Amino acid sequence: MKKNDSSFEFTEYLPILEKEIRSYGLNFDATIKQKSADKNFLSAFLKGNTKEYILMFYSDELLARTISSNELIKIKVEVDTNPPDYASYETKYQLLPIPYEISLYDQP
Repeated sequence: MKKNDSSFEFTEYLPILEKEIRSYGLNFDATIKQKSADKNFLSAFLKGNTKEYILMFYSDELLARTISSNELIKIKVEVDTNPPDYASYETKYQLLPIPYEISLYDQP
């Protein structure tokens, strides 16, 4: 977020995110992490089966045999609902695995 939004809720966005991910044939589940001590940061996780995706993307049976069938790929998504006034952002663009854009706090 680029400005304060204390009413932000992941529950609005997670079903949309899951649907978009599944449209690419990926079976990830999105879950909200319960709030920690810092209530300005909200977290969610996307989780999918590691072995399934190793076989899907690399077709490497030898590698797949070394991975437990219950091992998960976990992608953490965080939103700062109250960014500092002095925060500045940079926008990054990536083409792979699909084209996307993301805004990040700048390094300083």
